[in-house]
Amino acid sequence: MPLIEHLNQATLLASSGDLGGAVQHYEHVLTELFARGAARPADAMMLADVGRDLTELLHWHRRYDEAIDLMVQLAAALPDQATEFGIKAANLQIENGDVDEGLAALTDHAQSLDDAAAGLLMGTAHLWLNQTDDALLHLRSVYAAPAASPDDRATAAQLMFQIQAARQDIPAAVVAWTQARALDGLEQENLPELIGMLIYWYQYAQAEAYVPQLASELQRSYFRTILASKTAALPSRHDWAWIHDHDPATLTNDHDDYAEAALRGLAPDLALAVVMPRIEAGEMARRSLVLAGLAFAQQRDIGRAKWALDQGLRLADLERPRRTRPGAGTARIFDAPTRMLYGDIPLDNDIRALLDNYFMPKPPLH
Repeated sequence: MPLIEHLNQATLLASSGDLGGAVQHYEHVLTELFARGAARPADAMMLADVGRDLTELLHWHRRYDEAIDLMVQLAAALPDQATEFGIKAANLQIENGDVDEGLAALTDHAQSLDDAAAGLLMGTAHLWLNQTDDALLHLRSVYAAPAASPDDRATAAQLMFQIQAARQDIPAAVVAWTQARALDGLEQENLPELIGMLIYWYQYAQAEAYVPQLASELQRSYFRTILASKTAALPSRHDWAWIHDHDPATLTNDHDDYAEAALRGLAPDLALAVVMPRIEAGEMARRSLVLAGLAFAQQRDIGRAKWALDQGLRLADLERPRRTRPGAGTARIFDAPTRMLYGDIPLDNDIRALLDNYFMPKPPLH
């Protein structure tokens, strides 16, 4: 069988859930490519691309040792890309629990990067570990570096915003958010995150002041309803009836807000109509998957609810900063904002009993 057919089979089997079969086909291709060597540019390019694809598949399924070994092999076979593969291996070590060894390897690799890239590399590593003081030291150095690109400085400021928001340092968070937007110009894309942070920390008046700045009418309605519910004596799902007046075809970057409003109004069919086409098209995003899971739960379709929540939880654990926290044993649960959403969405109690393990902390914690 030609190599391209093995790759096609690997992709097909991976998408169908046959991990073992997919790995076999990937390994067949890699064995032949490693045997050829990387003298030909086409072979080197294919070896790197296939190696990355298999590493991501192994990583997703938590087969860390195999993924790390493959990165080490690729670094040896493709010395001009050794830093990239070495950094990936070090991050995999950290995720796998070998924190000291992984951080030491990252520190070594950072020496070959420019200052901004090195600062972001180390800052995000410490951020994933929830070592926020160390993360801030690296990120502040990137933001303050005159030679750093605007994109790198914006990334550093955005991460500082997320750290300060988690610490409930509202003034510092707002400053960092403003600094990031001054550099990247993405106010509209990121304004919902700022408003959501303020609402999370009960800063309702400050949040309300930002709402008129939203370009999306749907997002303005969404946040005004959220804010009204925070002070209402008896908030009701009927407060969200306005969602039926919005045409889903007009949505731009507010699909998830539409879906969440629909769930709060007990209209899971509307939520699924906007999130599932995007998920099925490969746009796998944490919030979309969580909303899809809760929509299936409202429909009492537990199998698909768990599928969506499993995917969302895995993505949440890979984010920088991580959107999970320790659960029972070695498991993880979603972070506090996602758990609050779970509490707000109307669900039958017997359904909650089947899904609490994604959201509710239970001893023993690690």
